[in-house]
Amino acid sequence: MAKTDEKAPQGGLVAEIKDPVTGETWGTIDLKSKNFATGSKGFYASAKVTNPQNPDARYQCSLQMILIGSKE
Repeated sequence: MAKTDEKAPQGGLVAEIKDPVTGETWGTIDLKSKNFATGSKGFYASAKVTNPQNPDARYQCSLQMILIGSKE
């Protein structure tokens, strides 16, 4: 039987990208609930963040959070 997490937020999560040295936030990313093509369940996001010290430096981010054991 595949694992589920009834206590996980249904609307999604927010991840913050932060410089651990300066504490400066580069951006926040909204993760949405996702049923992956593999059969696993979790959260996913794709976004761009900018280096606050260099506005010309933008980064593409992809983030997956997959519930271990959620695949049928």
